Amino acid sequence: MTRFCFRFRDEAGQETEDVELELPSCRAAVREASRILVDVARDEIRDRSHFHLSLVVREESGSSVLESSLRFNAEWLCEDVSAPSFAEADNKKSDDSK
Repeated sequence: MTRFCFRFRDEAGQETEDVELELPSCRAAVREASRILVDVARDEIRDRSHFHLSLVVREESGSSVLESSLRFNAEWLCEDVSAPSFAEADNKKSDDSK
């Protein structure tokens, strides 16, 4: 098993601490990164019109294995719905966590 380090970077350039996972291969690390990005996007895109998230995966030696990102842009065309702002989405997240 090899230890892989996963690090997120958001649209503001802020990075998370490394999350380390032991996985059997580079291919398994790439699959795990894809799964993680989709899961995070599912939670974060809700009620937003713009979203960008990057994920970098490195082996414990420091060698990059994968640099991936997801970008979501939506133009709201419905007359009965206005595009939510980032502040509205953040407030909704706060309300949901109560």
